[in-house]
Amino acid sequence: MVTLHTNHVDVVIKTFADKAPLTVENFLDYYRGEFYDNTIFH
Repeated sequence: MVTLHTNHVDVVIKTFADKAPLTVENFLDYYRGEFYDNTIFH
């Protein structure tokens, strides 16, 4: 599980590494690299 902290709420994302290992690893690389810092989600 990954938690994205926002100005309003925390968003918890459940990943399925057993179903999509490359996709999860790619997402986690972005997450760990602070790619999503100061990004607007809508």
